[in-house]
Amino acid sequence: MASRKTAPTATAPKATRTRKPKAETAPAAVAMSPREKELASRYKHQAIIPGSWAFAGHPDRQGIGSRKATVIVRCKSPDCTHTRIVCTSDLQWQTTAYCVEGGCAKRIHSNHRATKAQKKKLK
Repeated sequence: MASRKTAPTATAPKATRTRKPKAETAPAAVAMSPREKELASRYKHQAIIPGSWAFAGHPDRQGIGSRKATVIVRCKSPDCTHTRIVCTSDLQWQTTAYCVEGGCAKRIHSNHRATKAQKKKLK
C-alpha cells in the first residue's frame, strides 16, 4: 500500500470560552447590636462601627480598658479614615470623636480657639 501524505492544513485557532465575570458582592452589612444602638442614639457625636462592641476582657482587646466594654469608633472628620478602640465610658467626651493620629483633634481644637478669640474681639 502506498502511504498517503496529506498536506498540512491551516486550521483556525480553537475558540476559547470566555466566562462571565463574577459579580462582585458587597460585604454583608453587619447589624448593630442593641447595645450599640443604645450607645449610638445616646452619643450622636460618635461614629460607632456596627458590630464592634466587645465585652470587658475580650481577648482581642487586652490592655485597652481591660475592665470595660469597648467599641471601635471612626474619626468624624470627613477626609479622615482612622479608627480607634474606645471604652464605652469615654464616648461621652467630644474629644474622642476625632483622631489624634491624623491631627484632626488638634485642628478642631485650634479652630475652636480661633473662633472663640474672634467672638471675644467682636464684643
